[in-house]
Amino acid sequence: HADSSIRLLLNGVLKNPEARTKNGNSIIVPLVSDIGQSATSIHVHVNVTNEKAWPRQQHCLSPYDDSDLHATNSLLCVIFGWIVFDRVTSTFAMPNMIRDRSLAPMYASGPEFVWMEHSWDQGKFVVVPDKDRGGEVNDMKPYNLPEWFRHVFDSYRKHALGRQNCCNINSSAREEKKEEASRSPCPMPIFDETSNLFLQVFNHEIISNTISRWNSLNLMSLKQYGTLEFRRMHATLNADFVSAWTWFCVGFVEKFSNSNMFEKFLYP
Repeated sequence: HADSSIRLLLNGVLKNPEARTKNGNSIIVPLVSDIGQSATSIHVHVNVTNEKAWPRQQHCLSPYDDSDLHATNSLLCVIFGWIVFDRVTSTFAMPNMIRDRSLAPMYASGPEFVWMEHSWDQGKFVVVPDKDRGGEVNDMKPYNLPEWFRHVFDSYRKHALGRQNCCNINSSAREEKKEEASRSPCPMPIFDETSNLFLQVFNHEIISNTISRWNSLNLMSLKQYGTLEFRRMHATLNADFVSAWTWFCVGFVEKFSNSNMFEKFLYP
């Protein structure tokens, strides 16, 4: 059904007279902008939070089992896998997409260019975070994976301490609260939101202030759509190509969402 829907959509574009040039001979799909960036591109959203498409229920995670930890590890495995193979997937797209500022490569070592640079100037600009020297702090925010990794590590450390404190609670009191929570059709954690590892690691504001959305893989769509957004690919009206790339993104999530791979990424 997905293949048929993609083909139907693109065929509709091809047959739309409004999408053609004045002579009616070609479709208007600009690929490169006047500053050397992508003018159009394909963004594939893969659902990762709906229980029908992903083995977790965000608002029903229990503090008494490992469902929260499992879900967080699984999604991080997808992200780690994408970073590892980012240079490989970039070869699937047109060459100008590799260092496009709106779908930047995700280097674990940090950004290699900033938003304000044109394609032919990348690497020449020196970020000056001090406003007194004419710099802008916002220039430091996009593509800053090392800063986000520090946040992830700190979230896991705090979560481990929280679980340890939970184990130190009087056992009878803990069982009583567990039984009370289980009566609800959707048991809620007895802790506040800060005890939810998934919500902490994928905190929308922190993602916005560290890596932003302008990467080959966008995490900010988690809050709004419950998806991972794969932004890597150039635009095309070739239905077979679009369908193949869509299935690749879905398959990538399915393959790398195995939480058993988490330790391998941390200790290769």
